[in-house]
Amino acid sequence: MSTKTTKWRKNEFQYLQEMMYRKQIKEKIDLYNRYSDVLDFKDKNELKRLRKIQKSFLIIGKTSQSK
Repeated sequence: MSTKTTKWRKNEFQYLQEMMYRKQIKEKIDLYNRYSDVLDFKDKNELKRLRKIQKSFLIIGKTSQSK
């Protein structure tokens, strides 16, 4: 494989890892939100931590609502 191909595959792998991580965070937040009425203090802190992580993700592309 050429250097360009190797670099591209490495970048693609990193991108897919990041997308998988984001999806896992989103699913955890959804789960905590679904059962928010039964969360204890530790779980509520975990939910706050996950939301903070999710807010730190960069959003690429158009973010405004279409009319």
